[in-house]
Amino acid sequence: MLNTQLFEQFGLNEKEAKIYLAALGLGTTTIQQIATASGVHRVSTYDLVESLLAKGFIKSTNQGNKRSYIATSPEEVQEIIRRKERQFADILPELKALQGSEDSPPKVSYFESKDEIWLMISQIFSSPPWQAEVCIYGSPPDTISKLGKKSLANNLFKQLKPPAKIIVQAADFEATERNLRKDPHKLKQLPLGEELFGLTIIAGNRTLTINPDKATAVLTEDKDSARNQLAIFTALWKALPEKS
Repeated sequence: MLNTQLFEQFGLNEKEAKIYLAALGLGTTTIQQIATASGVHRVSTYDLVESLLAKGFIKSTNQGNKRSYIATSPEEVQEIIRRKERQFADILPELKALQGSEDSPPKVSYFESKDEIWLMISQIFSSPPWQAEVCIYGSPPDTISKLGKKSLANNLFKQLKPPAKIIVQAADFEATERNLRKDPHKLKQLPLGEELFGLTIIAGNRTLTINPDKATAVLTEDKDSARNQLAIFTALWKALPEKS
């Protein structure tokens, strides 16, 4: 007989595993028959079967006043597990954004190719819509030109929800505004003569700093670092006038 402990990884305790294996061998059956075959007390079997019904490991049918039970086939159970894995994968980005504690060390990643940089930008821009607003400062036209893939950049900006806040140097304002004219992003410029190089993106607990001349980027994943960056960006944003 299978070791019932193997079923713990699928969310079943020892008695639930005994009930499922017994029902699997019985076909259409009753609570009494399941209890006898599994060796689990009948009173406990009622509650355990209800738990397995909720988890999808057992099904029930009613014939008049009589209720029968049948174990879900191993193939169907496998599909249930796979479906849960897919559902977990869907919320994984949200869980990763919440991950970490005050004492967790910063995570720093280094990228040395244009493709790696675009992949990271794509991951940041496609984050869940509940995420904190994305803030960007630097020279978007120069960065996009040197890294290539202008059409990809425009598509990525369309994914941002809520809209991003972007600070650029005066020389880049019109080009950036033109590229984003169909998107509701907020844009401000530095005073004439003030320059920005590259591009920095702040999103959640992540800060991505890009050097387009060398096609390199550094990603820092740290809540405190991102909070400091965001505080500086916010102070600058408030100090800059709206473009008339």
